[in-house]
Amino acid sequence: MIEQGVDVAKSVACGPACAGNPLMRLAALILCLVLAGPVMFLCGVSYLFDTATDTRGSAIKAYNNQVGAWQSMVQQTVLSEGQFMNTTMEFAYKCNGMSNLNHKSELYNLTFGYEPEDEIVEKNKEGVKALQPQYKYYYERPQTAHSSKLRNCEIDITIRSNSTTLVQFSRPYMTTELVKCNPKDTFRACSEVLYLSDVCVKVKWQYGKYVLDKRFPAGEFGCFYDDDSKSFKPTQYWSGDEPYFMNLMVRFSDDPYLTYMEETDGTGKFGLDSGGKIKLGVSLLVMGALICMLEIHVFKQIRGFVRSGQGTMRPSHPIQRFYYDSADYYNRAHARDRLRQKQRNHNFGTGPHNQYSSQQNARFGGGNIPTSYPAVNNRTSFGVYQPTGYNQQPQAQPTGYRIDNPLGSPSIPTGYPGTATGTPTYTYNAQPGVATSTVDHGRKDEKTSRFGGGD
Repeated sequence: MIEQGVDVAKSVACGPACAGNPLMRLAALILCLVLAGPVMFLCGVSYLFDTATDTRGSAIKAYNNQVGAWQSMVQQTVLSEGQFMNTTMEFAYKCNGMSNLNHKSELYNLTFGYEPEDEIVEKNKEGVKALQPQYKYYYERPQTAHSSKLRNCEIDITIRSNSTTLVQFSRPYMTTELVKCNPKDTFRACSEVLYLSDVCVKVKWQYGKYVLDKRFPAGEFGCFYDDDSKSFKPTQYWSGDEPYFMNLMVRFSDDPYLTYMEETDGTGKFGLDSGGKIKLGVSLLVMGALICMLEIHVFKQIRGFVRSGQGTMRPSHPIQRFYYDSADYYNRAHARDRLRQKQRNHNFGTGPHNQYSSQQNARFGGGNIPTSYPAVNNRTSFGVYQPTGYNQQPQAQPTGYRIDNPLGSPSIPTGYPGTATGTPTYTYNAQPGVATSTVDHGRKDEKTSRFGGGD
């Protein structure tokens, strides 16, 4: 299933252009990783919904019912009539080239018996009846020394029962199909040679003779289940080296082995029961949800990095994020103020003017500015915004400074002069009961009425 998912992802991402292109393969891999979470989540939901119908129980029930029907039929028809039927299979060769088999034919007599014996490949055989008894017509054709001459031949196959022709069809002895050259390479195909290895048809007893059964248990008259067409094919090919034998067979359509192949889609496995589907569905659902959450988190982090425009990552913790946003907001405001001051100085022909005291410079631009935020819940500020100095050029896009009080309004410079200094002195006017004070504020002296009097 994973390989099919990778193939689908490659097809969606780039199609045939993936062949031989490492960048496109990387893009297909990334797409596959992105789709992994949603696909697993949907598969889990599908398995959970599928628990409403017990497909395994239904398949086993249909197979067991056919075993019972077959056992009763064996005594009535198969043993009483079948063992006396003469079944043959004839091969007529039509070859190209210098083959010495051209226009020649060979006749094979099929033997009634239980060989070759069929088996249930399902490991969990609970509630599954055995394939007993087994009867069929069979002949094992050896590949002779001249079998290599068959590579350019087409075989006309004729099957008879008591001299009555059941069916006649043609198949090539050797054919080719396109397969993957490498399991990791989806779009590069190679040609693989296939050899005819099995021939089989299914018959039923009707009106005192055998006839082909093209309806039960599925369409066509063969014995080899094809999941794509949902029918039985009469021939089967072998991939790899040329086989040593060719199996020729005639089966009864009521043979439970054919029903077994139909109910399992040719795999021989009845599938999961309801409990197994629930376990698998929940596992896929949880894994898919976790992968989706991780992908969403990574996407949010990447979006914050891109939207910041400063090559920094916006913190995820709410308090650290407040520090970041506040520092960035007020630092941009100071940058605008300094830009205006620089423009005014330029217009008046004056040089740079430092309007802040040394203490304010140390706090809002000068001196050593903290480069990290305080730990919150034992979490450090690793990977979060790192401020720069305030006294840099405005074109450098200043990024902010630390704010000590995240819950109150941050202290910002106002441009006002320092606090008043000096000792107040009191003088008395000619009028009694009125006193005045003289205070040095760093500006011109002021006299204020302390008791509501005038000058």
